[in-house]
Amino acid sequence: MENLQATASPSPFTCPDCGGLLFETDDRRQVRYRCHTGHAFSRRSLADQQETMSDAALWTRLRGLQKKKPYCGGWHRASTLSARKAHQTHGPRPMRLPTCAARLAS
Repeated sequence: MENLQATASPSPFTCPDCGGLLFETDDRRQVRYRCHTGHAFSRRSLADQQETMSDAALWTRLRGLQKKKPYCGGWHRASTLSARKAHQTHGPRPMRLPTCAARLAS
């Protein structure tokens, strides 16, 4: 790691494989990124890996939300109707509606 710090500068990116800090090396042919465990990436391969990881994280979150949906039942529709009714009665005002998580906690 000390050798890597001597020949490269820390970048704002983390390694998609291990989560460690990536160091940027400039060998005059192309910019490369390397972590302390030895994973190495070009700009393009790093962007591809980050896109893959982001995509996977979004799909995981979506599946999690879909699994929660049965527990929330028709509560969301009832809240939306209440908000519309309040808007019609009192005009446009910001309303703070409880979240599904708050409903599950009570």
